[in-house]
Amino acid sequence: MSEPIDDTSELQSTQFLRFKEGDSTFDLVKLDLHKYFIRASSIKKLDIRLYDISLISDARGQKLPIMTPHLTETIKSKLGTADNLEEHVMCLVCRNELKWHYIVRPTMYYFFGGKSVICQWITVVNRVCIFKDFLHLPLLSQLDKMHEQIKLSATNPSKLPLDVLLKIIGTDTKRKSRIVEALAKIGLINTDRSVNTDKMSFLLFFKFYLTLTRDRCDIMKTVLSPEKQFFDKKEFQNFINVTQRDPRLNSLNYPPLVVRKIAKLISEYDNKKESDAVSFEGVVRYLMSKDNLEIDSTQFDQTQDMDKPISSYYINSSHNSYLEGRQMMALGSVEMYIQCMLLGCRCVELDCWDDINDEPVITHGGAFVNKLNFEEVIKAIAEYAFIVTEYPLVLSFENRSKNPIVQDKMVQICKKHFGEMLLDLPLDSHPLEENVFLPSPNMLKRKILIKNKRLLPPERTKTQIDLTDIPDVPPQRKDRMSTLVRHDAKIPKEFENLKELDEEMSTFESDTTSTVDTLVNYVQASKFSSFEECFNKNISYEMFSFSESKAYGYIMNQPKLFTMYNKFQVSRIYPYWKRINSDNLMPQIFWNVGCQMVALNFQTPDLPIMLNHAKFEYNNRRGYIFKPSCLHLYRHEAFNAFAQVSIPYVVSASFQLRVISAQFIRPDINSKIFVSIEIYGLPADTIRNETSWNTNAVPNNFLVEFDSDICFKAERILLPDLAMVKFNVFEEGNKLIAHRTLAFLGLKTGFRHILLRDKNIHPAGISSLFVEIKIEDYVPPEAESIVQSLVSPQSAAKIEKKAEDDEEAAKLYRIRAMRSLMGSGELGGIELEIAEEGMKSAPKQITVDTFTALQTQRKLPPILEEVMQRSHTIDPLGREHVGENKALESKLVKEILHLSKAQSTEREKFKKFLLKELAKFSKDSKKETVKLSLSLTERGVTQELEARLKVRENELDEQMKEKEGAFLRAEEALKISHNIKRTTLAINQLQTIHKDQVNALMRKSSKEEHTMLSELSDEEKTLIRSGEVGLDKKGVARIRMEIREMIILKKRKSLPQLQRLQKLEFDKLLISQREYIKQMEDEVNGMKENLGRLVA
Repeated sequence: MSEPIDDTSELQSTQFLRFKEGDSTFDLVKLDLHKYFIRASSIKKLDIRLYDISLISDARGQKLPIMTPHLTETIKSKLGTADNLEEHVMCLVCRNELKWHYIVRPTMYYFFGGKSVICQWITVVNRVCIFKDFLHLPLLSQLDKMHEQIKLSATNPSKLPLDVLLKIIGTDTKRKSRIVEALAKIGLINTDRSVNTDKMSFLLFFKFYLTLTRDRCDIMKTVLSPEKQFFDKKEFQNFINVTQRDPRLNSLNYPPLVVRKIAKLISEYDNKKESDAVSFEGVVRYLMSKDNLEIDSTQFDQTQDMDKPISSYYINSSHNSYLEGRQMMALGSVEMYIQCMLLGCRCVELDCWDDINDEPVITHGGAFVNKLNFEEVIKAIAEYAFIVTEYPLVLSFENRSKNPIVQDKMVQICKKHFGEMLLDLPLDSHPLEENVFLPSPNMLKRKILIKNKRLLPPERTKTQIDLTDIPDVPPQRKDRMSTLVRHDAKIPKEFENLKELDEEMSTFESDTTSTVDTLVNYVQASKFSSFEECFNKNISYEMFSFSESKAYGYIMNQPKLFTMYNKFQVSRIYPYWKRINSDNLMPQIFWNVGCQMVALNFQTPDLPIMLNHAKFEYNNRRGYIFKPSCLHLYRHEAFNAFAQVSIPYVVSASFQLRVISAQFIRPDINSKIFVSIEIYGLPADTIRNETSWNTNAVPNNFLVEFDSDICFKAERILLPDLAMVKFNVFEEGNKLIAHRTLAFLGLKTGFRHILLRDKNIHPAGISSLFVEIKIEDYVPPEAESIVQSLVSPQSAAKIEKKAEDDEEAAKLYRIRAMRSLMGSGELGGIELEIAEEGMKSAPKQITVDTFTALQTQRKLPPILEEVMQRSHTIDPLGREHVGENKALESKLVKEILHLSKAQSTEREKFKKFLLKELAKFSKDSKKETVKLSLSLTERGVTQELEARLKVRENELDEQMKEKEGAFLRAEEALKISHNIKRTTLAINQLQTIHKDQVNALMRKSSKEEHTMLSELSDEEKTLIRSGEVGLDKKGVARIRMEIREMIILKKRKSLPQLQRLQKLEFDKLLISQREYIKQMEDEVNGMKENLGRLVA
């Protein structure tokens, strides 16, 4: 793990003209590069601004802001140059002002200066920001960072205003007296209550920290004792070699520390060259240091084997890579691609469409998302593809282009900007043939791979282009929605890519041959049919994209087959179509079966992104993480993600954790806090919502102690290499205020500080948890059985298989386990809908008999043959259960017949009820006629009654089946009409928001909304009343963000044209919807007339 830069002498006191994006003026500043910050001090205004290096994504040249001609000429005159300003500018891209999203829309700061100075600054700043590790600083370094921030914030070194210090520490004025008391204790407070930072050495600042945290009494009670507040040399050696040492380590490969190294540690942390003891402060400094990190620091270096096929790795992947927010109405930007790649993402998505003038664009088809120039995106990818990592980048082309001219332009643009980086031909060592593994990441270094549909040979005139990222819709809407969209020749182009439409509409006939497919090789997108077909073909370069719901179904019904597929081929999982808020799927579910590319919305900092971020922090953030051996080695038996007893060749672990205290957890809040621990991994390893520590009173929050008798225990973690541990810190009301997610692999035992992250997954300064961790190899009560499982893994496998063979119990366990893993707290109820849809669309479980039949037709590939040799069955139903299955099937048939009879009885009862309703209806026909004249939405109940009466009356007729079909079509049409009506209302609301609605909302709003309005400026209120910005319950900050978004949109030259196009599309949609509603009304009126005749 790299340390922050120490030598910053080359970049000190350099003068620049500073210009912030969106401003109209500039100022003269002096820049200094320090250990943790870039300090910009205004020469005229005596104003200081610190740029946190850990929150600077990069520094860029050749990038000019939007400026007026007058401002451009003024800057040129100040610089004394007539050259192009692009050679005189440095742009700092900062993420520190984000409030709602993870990497969305960073702030740009522009600095103008001489060519050579600009070039030098860009080089050094990028070296520091991109290649130095600021994410995993130990607590002692975070304290050093706060100390530097305090000293750099002072315009007068001897007088720093107390309010500035309070802001840096993160506390409020209510605790000002406590801060003053602590400063006075170490002699750093002036008579005017300002802080003398000139005298504030790090040793004094450390004493200040100890004073605020009550001299770290938590360490005094647990590590030392009040009676003896120091360690002698032998005790310190024993503490490090026993208490802090992982008992699983081999003493030969990892020898304990000898006396000489112990003396070196004492000298470093206790400031004593020769001493036989270490003081209390020395012990505290050691526990906060880089030598006592919570994670083995080698995990953050590139230590993993990168010579295996790329199917053996998890790959950091992005979904809707161009979006800054929600997928339906958010802005798209080229900057999002840059930020994703700077975060180590190795698979980005490009939704390619035809635009006017035969130009390719990237947008979210059918949604209200702006269009991005395809070439600008490709240029940005070419520039930033290998800044952070040299391992291969996959471009997932979701190619909706029908125009061969556009296709050819896309190819030429890729070749022009990528050059030798583009892998357009397979490697000689890995031809595109059967039974050939994929190349390794090392073989594909600095190569860009195109994922696209590989079209059929030229002699096939009709070619289906599979748009794999357009997911399913409920079956009952399929046919009608297709008719609704396609009856107008102009509308389908906008609607085929809406996430609500059927997967059939993701394929269309093309009379042209795509040229993009000539760039495709090792990631060839194909349409999935079955796993057995994949095993028969044995082609590694074919990959498949699965919707979240379909992948869920395959995991539930064919987990072993899915795992075996992922050992040889690559799969990509994308979110469910109803996640219109750009929330994310739970990646752990799909990692459990070895899925390589789990595509996430990087703009949404939710739980799945936290897990993804923690996983790919390892291996030096290279974007590739080596899968556990049971998920990539072919010598292993077919891996079962729902294992409950043991996993062959894997040593399980037991885990205990005790939270002792918390430090600097939001010192500005005055509520109680509590901590919870969660584990994510295999279903058997997952433990969620395990709350274990809370405070009994409102704490001071500089140091909060917890009940030391409470201990979190995970008796057995079956697959430690796949497990993740998440620490949550909540305030009252279950509001998450800090968290940290860590991979279980590399977690160290003993007393450790867990450095926390904020809601945007940025380091939360010195906020930390002091914990005690114990990890050991799992040993069950029956010592003989564990010895037997280690000596004879096959015996242990038989025990596991016996548990799997109980079909009913296995099914119930899978459902419970998957629901526990998906959860309903942070992820929401949509997961249950995904589970139900996945189970409906998933294929049945496959037994050995199926593959025996396949084997008579064609020889099984080596992969499947190995599975057959090692296991009696492919899934939990074995050969010996075939008879039992047949008995179960006959039992189910009987149950179905019984249910059918019961249903007939219920129908007769319901028929009598409907006849009564019919008589009642005939007496009051006039009233019912008035109801029928209302809109379709308001007549829902009446029409449902009419439809049911019609069906029941038709049961008395000889043509009952025909009439039932008519009823079903009418019912389906009504559902669609309701959806159309709701869509129409939503569109009308977007177009007709005006001053009266805002005033009405103000009158009915709560006190909180009145408070929000009162905080807005007159200009902002005017924008709200004009309908350009909506008022919601998200607060003033969100409203102001929307106003900034609107201003940026207004600055775009193409905005008026875009609005006109959208209005035309709205009008077309409204016309088609109204025509269809009229058609439905006619059909219902016809049904009404038939009903009248039946009544007569």
